[in-house]
Amino acid sequence: MINKIEVSLELHKDQPTKACLTPIYLRVSINDIETTEINTGIVIKATQWNSQAQCIRGRSEITKLQNIQLLKIKSEVLTNLITNQFSNQPTDNKTNYNISTEQKKERFSVVLESFMEQVKKRSGEGLKITTDTYKNKVNMSVVLSNFISGNNDMTINEINPRWAKRFFDWLLFEKNYSPSYVCNIRVFLKELTKYCFDKELLDDDPLHNLNYRIKQNKKEIVYSDLEQINIIKNFKWKHPNWIKAADLYIFSCYTGLCYSDAMKFDPNLDILTDADGLKWISMSRIKSKVNFKTPLLPEAVAVLSKNNNALPKMTLVNYNKVLRRMSAEIHLPIVLSSHKARKSFAMLITDEYNMPIEAAALMMGHTDTRTTASHYVKINRRKQSEAFGKELNRLVTN
Repeated sequence: MINKIEVSLELHKDQPTKACLTPIYLRVSINDIETTEINTGIVIKATQWNSQAQCIRGRSEITKLQNIQLLKIKSEVLTNLITNQFSNQPTDNKTNYNISTEQKKERFSVVLESFMEQVKKRSGEGLKITTDTYKNKVNMSVVLSNFISGNNDMTINEINPRWAKRFFDWLLFEKNYSPSYVCNIRVFLKELTKYCFDKELLDDDPLHNLNYRIKQNKKEIVYSDLEQINIIKNFKWKHPNWIKAADLYIFSCYTGLCYSDAMKFDPNLDILTDADGLKWISMSRIKSKVNFKTPLLPEAVAVLSKNNNALPKMTLVNYNKVLRRMSAEIHLPIVLSSHKARKSFAMLITDEYNMPIEAAALMMGHTDTRTTASHYVKINRRKQSEAFGKELNRLVTN
């Protein structure tokens, strides 16, 4: 005869998940004898549990939903006990409690809010997420919310590769977002589903192997040719910031250093002289940590001499802002930017100095020549036709 029933909730710290979360179990005792432990299917951080109040600490929507689920499970277990639905179950081992389908479903909007709270916390603590990255993720969450706004009852269980493809197509063809932005939001969406999987809100990660290919038209390589470089070098700039920007741009055009490497460059440490007396810049790229060597051409030496054997310092934002104004000032056909100087170096050494593409890749710190060929070097059709004509004349005369 059942005289006393006790139902309590507790954490099983000895059974952490892969994500270091702790499951919540329901302990059922009848007549002061422990009969069974029931897995509620809810996992949390151990610090979130309030053992006295038998609930999860927190004010977020997902925490409220989890506490409601726990109350529903306790109520259903008591109901089943009273109606003797537990009479055929063994009382000496642990069993899993199957939460109803409606209970297991989490609304997509609620999970997204919880995920962004975690992202915000990581940003505030400086853990792998910078302020700019956090702002980008907030923007992506708004775009994602706009897409699902027509389906407020959508649950995370509805996420699958077909749904993701529909979302990416919507971004590309209806909202006209760039392919690069769609690639970024694809990464954001995969982070979200991984978060759900780690929290055990999903049985598996539906987008783990998602591979959505976006065909992009190859962009034309824009650079400063030798004539434009000479105009920038010889123009009488009046403003001190414009003079600094011009010197930095010319130096990068003749060395191939990107902005971050140029700011790190120290002439006393990074310039080496070989046995033939030639000077080389020898550095490790900040972006890829790849070592590279590039010749120190006379034009670059002139910039260093002009600035007392140093390079002028500017912030990247100010540098690019000044370069844009300089482009308008001297009516250049292109808009200058810090990275165009690096592209100009690639064209200069391959076009004017006739360096092979392999040598250009080594000087620029590229590990793959395809990167240099597809993003930095533009085929000079005039020189190509001249070389073809010379070869044809040689064959004819022979």
